[in-house]
Amino acid sequence: MTENQHKQKIEDQIKDGQLDDILAQIDAEYAAYKQTPVFTCQEEELAFWSRSAAAESDEIPSTPSTRQPGQ
Repeated sequence: MTENQHKQKIEDQIKDGQLDDILAQIDAEYAAYKQTPVFTCQEEELAFWSRSAAAESDEIPSTPSTRQPGQ
């Protein structure tokens, strides 16, 4: 295929709207990608420990100011 034939093929695709369909699909995929939340390792670890700590017990840990005498 010569360079002129290649350019003509691309022009024909543009006129047929084929490349617009491809660009629209790329735009849609990119928009979906941008809405996917991305978390850092620290955020994932914090979320994990927050979930597991709440599940372990609902008790408030005793601190020196909340301890009863003799405990």
